Amino acid sequence: MRTKMADLNSPLKLSGVQPPSEGVGGGGCSEISAELIRSLTELQELEAVYERLCGEEKVVEKELDALLEQQNSIESKMVTLHRMGPNLQLIEGDAKQLAGMITFTCNLAENVSSKVRQLDLAKVASKAEENLLMVLGTDMSDRRAAVIFADTLTLLFEGEPLSPL
Repeated sequence: MRTKMADLNSPLKLSGVQPPSEGVGGGGCSEISAELIRSLTELQELEAVYERLCGEEKVVEKELDALLEQQNSIESKMVTLHRMGPNLQLIEGDAKQLAGMITFTCNLAENVSSKVRQLDLAKVASKAEENLLMVLGTDMSDRRAAVIFADTLTLLFEGEPLSPL
């Protein structure tokens, strides 16, 4: 019993397989099954399948060539990245050290600022005491005594020294 010859213009006769298009293929096996090839008995059918397989092979070869062309570029980038590894580790260490120094400097600045505030307070207190002693030394019968006393209270709250009378 003979298999009928496939119509070369009708790809559907060969298990619905279309000829390979440009840029399609790769990543898998041929679209033509081995069972189909074994079932073919006519020369024209075999030649048609052979042509399709050759077309698929060309597509796969083009894709392989494109991948091989990229190989050198990818390998050089990998070498560059590999060389950068130790430098990146040094940079990471330097960044951690810098972060530690910044933290230390920040804490030191906060401590200095706190000390300055304490010195300023020791200075609303020393001046206030001086102003108060000066007012207490003023003769209360003096007609300006009330004004001097009011000025002293104002300066006490504002934290400014009283100018000598």
